[in-house]
Amino acid sequence: MVTMATVRQLPSADLRVRREMAVFAHGGVGFRGGRMVSAQQVFPVDYEVEVSQRLVEAAKRGDLSAAIECLADPCVDVNFVGAVSLKIRKAVVVLHEESADEVRIEYEELRTYVSALFLAAHSADIQLARKLLSAGADVNQKLFLGFAMTAAAKEAHADMAELLLKSGASQQACEEALLEACCHGHATVVDLLMASDLIRPRVAVRGLIMSSARGFVNVVESLLKHGVDANATGRLLLQSAKPPLHTNADCSALIAAVVSRQVSIVKKLLEAGAETDVETRLGGWSWDRATGEEIRVGAGLAEPYGPAWCAIEYFESSGTILGLLLREHPLNAISNGRALLHHAILCSNVPAVDLLLKAGADPDLLARSAPAPRPIHLAARLGRSEILRRLLAAGCHVDSRMGSGHTALTVAAVHGQRECLCILALAGADFGLVSHCRLSKERRDLLEGVMLELTLENSGAAGRFCALHCAARRGDQNAVVQLLQSRCFGVDVADADGYTPLMLAAKEGHVGVCRLLIASGARCGVSTGRGETVLSLARGEAEGVILDELARALVVGGAALKKHTKEGRGKPHVRTARMVDGEGVLTWGEGRRRNVVCCEAEVGPSSGFVKNRKGKADVAEPGLFRVRTVDGREVHFSCLAGGAEAARLWVRGVRLLFQSTCKQVFFSKSKVCIPNPS
Repeated sequence: MVTMATVRQLPSADLRVRREMAVFAHGGVGFRGGRMVSAQQVFPVDYEVEVSQRLVEAAKRGDLSAAIECLADPCVDVNFVGAVSLKIRKAVVVLHEESADEVRIEYEELRTYVSALFLAAHSADIQLARKLLSAGADVNQKLFLGFAMTAAAKEAHADMAELLLKSGASQQACEEALLEACCHGHATVVDLLMASDLIRPRVAVRGLIMSSARGFVNVVESLLKHGVDANATGRLLLQSAKPPLHTNADCSALIAAVVSRQVSIVKKLLEAGAETDVETRLGGWSWDRATGEEIRVGAGLAEPYGPAWCAIEYFESSGTILGLLLREHPLNAISNGRALLHHAILCSNVPAVDLLLKAGADPDLLARSAPAPRPIHLAARLGRSEILRRLLAAGCHVDSRMGSGHTALTVAAVHGQRECLCILALAGADFGLVSHCRLSKERRDLLEGVMLELTLENSGAAGRFCALHCAARRGDQNAVVQLLQSRCFGVDVADADGYTPLMLAAKEGHVGVCRLLIASGARCGVSTGRGETVLSLARGEAEGVILDELARALVVGGAALKKHTKEGRGKPHVRTARMVDGEGVLTWGEGRRRNVVCCEAEVGPSSGFVKNRKGKADVAEPGLFRVRTVDGREVHFSCLAGGAEAARLWVRGVRLLFQSTCKQVFFSKSKVCIPNPS
C-alpha cells in the first residue's frame, strides 16, 4: 500500500509521479464473477495543493519552522490561496445627533481565502514575510480582502508596510492601503505611503475627506503636510443621525467634517486655508423664489450651499463649528434669496439663531424672494415660537411688513399659529393693521379670541386691539362685563371702521350684550361716517332691544310736538312733551291737565279726532299719534320731525314706560311682611 509518507520520500525528479499518485484507503467488499470479494477505495491526491495548504496554515499559526519546511518542498506554491478562519478588523462609524461621530473598532471572525504572505502581513510577521518574498511570493497578489499591503495598513503595521513597499508594491496596492489607513486612522502608515510617490492626487483627496469625516486629526495633518489640496472635492458616503442623511455626495473635506461635527478637523482645515465658499448639495429644503415657499425635498436634493449653511442644518451642540465658519462667512450675505438667519429659522435651530444674532445678524433682514419676508414673518408663519421670542428680544420691528403688506401678526393669524399670536400680542403688535388684511372668519375668530384672552389676563388693551369691540362682536357677555368693570374701554369708542361695540353686538344679533352695553351708557343714536346707525345694523331680536332704547330715550328726553286741543276741535300749538320715568306720567306743562298718567298709545288719530278735524290738512299727518289716560281721555300729538317713524317711537316709548311703572307698582304691593315671632 502506498501512503503519503512514501510519496514524500520519492526523489524530486519524480514530481509528475508524486502529483498523480493515488492513495488507497477505506477497505470494503464487492462482487466479482458472482462472488463477494474485498476491495480498496481509491482517492486521487494533489500533493502540490496539500503542501501549499500546509504553508498557509503554518503562516496562520505563525509557525516559522513549519513554514520554512514547506518552502523547502519544491512542490509548494508560495502564492497558493487557501481557506482559513481569520479575525478581521472593522471600523464602524457611530452616529450622534448633535455631537461628533466616532469610530468604533470591532473584529469579525470569517472563513476566507488568503495567501501566506497576506497572513504574514496581517499578523506583522516580518521574518516569515521576508522568507516568503525571497521564495517568490507575489507582493501585488490581489485577494478578496485586498493586497498584502492592505492587510498591513489596516492593522497599522508600518514596518510590514515598509517591507512590502520596498519589495515592489504596486500603485494600486499602495492606494488601497492608503484608503484603509485613512479609514482606520493610522497616521504612520499614511505618512509612509504618501512619501512613496505612488499615490495619485485624487486618491489622496479621497483619503483626506474620509479621515476628516471620521475625525482622525493625525491623519489629516499628515495628508496636509504632504501637500494634499484642502479645497479639492471627492465622492464619499456622508451620514448623519439628525437630520437623517445617508447619501454619496461630492464634497470637500471641510463639508465632510461639518456634517460629522468634527470640531478639531474643522479648525485644522481652516488653519490650512480651506475655503468656505465651496458648495455641495446636501440640504433637505428647497426654496421657491417665485412664491417664497419652502419645499421639503429630502437630503441631498436641494440647492447647493456652503459650509456655514451646512453647519446650521447639521448643527454641533456647542456651536463651535458654526462660530468658526462665521469668521469667514458674511453674516447677512444672501444665497438663493435667503440669509443664514432665514435658514436657521427654517431648520428650527434655536441655538443657531442665538449664535447668529449674538454675532450681529440683522433680525430685520429682508429676503430676496417673494413675498419678501423678514425673519419675524418666517418664524410666525412656521410657528417657531422660541425663535420668535429671540428675534423680538434682539430688537426686530414687531410691525414690520412683508412685500405683500402683511405683518407678523397677520401672518400668524392666517396660518393659525396661536402661540405666536400670543407672543406678538404681548410684544405690542399693532392690531389696527389687521383690519386691512383679508382673513377668513375662522382665522379672524382665532386672532380675536387670543387677543381677548390676553387682554382679560393683563387687564388692559394691547397694541390698538379693540377688546370691547371684539367681545361685543363675539357675544361674550362675561368678557364684556370684565372689560366694562376695568374702566379701560370707552363704551362708545369707534373702531377703525367706525363701529361702536353696540353696533357690532347689534349687527351680530347678540341681545344680552346689547342690553349690557345700553345699561352701561352706550348710545343708540350714533352713526358711522357712511351713515350706518345702530338700528340699521341691528339684526334679529337685537333690533327690538335697540328700538326700545331709542323709544325710551326719546320719550324720557322729550321733544317738541304739536299738541291738538279739544279732541281736534281747537287750534293746535307746539309744546315740549316728555314722560317721567318710573311714574308713567306724560307732561307738557305745569297744569293738572298737562300732566296725565298714560295707559296706552297708538299711531294715528281716533275716529272722533278725524270727525272733528274733517276738512283740515293735518288730519292725515304721518307723524300723528294719540295717548289714552287712565281716566279715559285721549290726547293727540303730531311729531314735528321724523314723521311716522318718530310717531311709532313715541308710541313704543309710552307703552314701555307704562309697563315698567305697572311692574314697579305690582312688585311693591306684593311684598309680604313676616311678623316678628316674639
